[in-house]
Amino acid sequence: MIRNGKLKDKYILDIDLDYFHTKRSIVPSNPKTFYQLIQGAEIITIAKESSWINEWAKTERYDKELTVDYLLNELLNHINVATK
Repeated sequence: MIRNGKLKDKYILDIDLDYFHTKRSIVPSNPKTFYQLIQGAEIITIAKESSWINEWAKTERYDKELTVDYLLNELLNHINVATK
């Protein structure tokens, strides 16, 4: 349930790294909403999805710098910032 623009029920935030296809998607100009989701979560799970990311890295349209390690480090940085 949403009250005053915030989720009030308990939830698990499940993040799959293969959702992020660009640097801008993992490092948005305004991460406010993402941080609110992180702050409100009871638990955060992260699926690295290494096989999907490695497959996408073979395509011409995929940014070669978006490795599993890069995405995971950026995501953990967001979690650290949001929970301070």
